[in-house]
Amino acid sequence: MPVPSGSYVIPADIVSAMGEGNTIAGFKILRRVFGGEPYDEGADPYDQAGTPYNEPLPGAGRASGGKASTAPIVAAGGEYVLSPEQCMDAGDGDMEMGHRVMDEFVKRFRAKTVKTLSKLPGPRRD
Repeated sequence: MPVPSGSYVIPADIVSAMGEGNTIAGFKILRRVFGGEPYDEGADPYDQAGTPYNEPLPGAGRASGGKASTAPIVAAGGEYVLSPEQCMDAGDGDMEMGHRVMDEFVKRFRAKTVKTLSKLPGPRRD
C-alpha cells in the first residue's frame, strides 16, 4: 500500500500489546493518542467509513508539483501507520526526531511487554 513519505509504521505486536492482546483495542488507544479523539466519540471499530479499522486512506501527502509523495510498503494486518505530520508532532516539529522518538517508544514498549509476559504463570498442568 502507498503511504506518505515520512510515515512511521508501529508494528502489530505493539498495537496488540497496547490493547492487552486485542488489536482493535490497540487501534482505539493509538487513535486517541495520535488523533486526539475523545473516549466516547467515534471509537466503535464497526462504525467504519469503508476502510479497515476506520483509518484514513494513506497517500494523501503532497510534494512539490502537486504529485503525491508516497512510498510503497507491505503492511501486515494490525500495523498502525502514523502520518508524517504525526511523526513531526512526536518530534516537536522535527521529522527525524519524531522517528527516533517512535523507535525508542517501540523498543521500550516491547521490553515492558516481554517483562510483563515473563512474569505470568505458565500453563496449568493436570
